[in-house]
Amino acid sequence: MFGRLVRNDAAWLVIFVTVVLLLPVILGRTGLSRTPFDQTPSEELEKLDPPPEVVLIGDSMLGTRIVPDQLSELSEAPVFVNILEGSASARWYLYLKNHLARLDTPPKHVVIFFRDRYLTDPTFRTSAQYQELLHATMQGEEPLVEALLEGSDQSRFGWLAEGFEWLYPSQQLRDSTGEYVVERAQKLTENMMADGDEFNVALDRTFEIDLLRSDMPSELASENLNQARFDASPEKSFLPHMVAIAKKNGWHLTFYRVKRRPQVGDIRTDEPEMKEYIQDLRAYLEANGATLVDETSDETIGIEYYSDGDHVAEEMQGAYTARFFERFKELFK
Repeated sequence: MFGRLVRNDAAWLVIFVTVVLLLPVILGRTGLSRTPFDQTPSEELEKLDPPPEVVLIGDSMLGTRIVPDQLSELSEAPVFVNILEGSASARWYLYLKNHLARLDTPPKHVVIFFRDRYLTDPTFRTSAQYQELLHATMQGEEPLVEALLEGSDQSRFGWLAEGFEWLYPSQQLRDSTGEYVVERAQKLTENMMADGDEFNVALDRTFEIDLLRSDMPSELASENLNQARFDASPEKSFLPHMVAIAKKNGWHLTFYRVKRRPQVGDIRTDEPEMKEYIQDLRAYLEANGATLVDETSDETIGIEYYSDGDHVAEEMQGAYTARFFERFKELFK
């Protein structure tokens, strides 16, 4: 019988596949766990003296627009600019709940920078490379986050991905190893560069918007008009929960919609579906004690302000910061 098994290619194939699938499961269970809660943002807030009266939150839309030191100098008020790279509504909600709400002295104003419909898309930037950042903002069990992500269309097959993560936690090791390799390659490239530029600076210069094909700006700023209409239901997005946290803590919450890269000259107009969405968003926020500021129609923010996509060029960030302060002087009194 053993001789027949040795000569049975199908049997050996089954054994091989079983070993390949099960060995990582057995070995992997001794290793990696989910990224723990990161206390650092709370510690940074607690160290601020005096405590901030105005807090700005956002992703690179904030990071490429506002110069923190310049804004603090102009306002002569305690301002804190928190740039959460790669963030969206899930992390904004968690930051408000798990960090900002813990301050003994609450801020007077909180401003969240966002683009178009991303504010009410609960799954935006929550999967793949964003999961580690999201988990680091979750303090223990977060039933609301789990419910919103599980109830979304994007999570239809989420159980399958989670199953693979449970079976093969070494996937996290692969991701971290990949990040390490990229970092080392970047450092090596910087050392080899004759002009001594930082890698990211050289990369930005290589792919400047002016060097791309003529129709690329409009593609970078494109908007999917087939997305759902505005819906402020608590089971649909993090928006009503952010509004509720602000009410509870006595903050005035402002949502600041940045102007995306102009499509023709300095003009950026919304399609009818987007106009309706923004009107509904504004009505909801005003009815709940919050504010919407929309700079989309501001034609004085021209194409010269932009670098790649919707990001503001580095040389224009000072001018943008000054414009922002002039528009919000009342905020800083």
